[in-house]
Amino acid sequence: MPTLKALIIDDNTDFRTSCGELLQSDLEIQVSACDGGGAVESLESTSPDVVVMGLNIDEQQRWQLLKLIQLRWAQCQVLTLADNQSDIDAVKQIEACAVGFINSEDLERLLAKAVKKINQGEAWVPRKLVPSLVERLRVIA
Repeated sequence: MPTLKALIIDDNTDFRTSCGELLQSDLEIQVSACDGGGAVESLESTSPDVVVMGLNIDEQQRWQLLKLIQLRWAQCQVLTLADNQSDIDAVKQIEACAVGFINSEDLERLLAKAVKKINQGEAWVPRKLVPSLVERLRVIA
């Protein structure tokens, strides 16, 4: 099985390191990491399969990166991480281009599994988000 390439984008070095360690414990995942300012360069140089958008990114920069990834790296799957984020913000990030969302309290237990699943074409959302997603789909329809 080919190695999955994951890029962790977060402005906190310790957080990037922790996420990297969680992913590197899985031998099938090759990890690189950068801060928000280095995201475009890292996306260009690593061509990741999955981007893990961390907790410690300025909100405006997060939205800009999500839009840019959708435009320039549409083949790249995005998993966003959040801490105490509203359901509405999570749904908006999924609308922007994220195919997965994980809460910080589930990070250690679920990060590697979520990255693998979204790389396989599945969505990854907490069950509590499903009603908000369904409601948003009703509004769109």
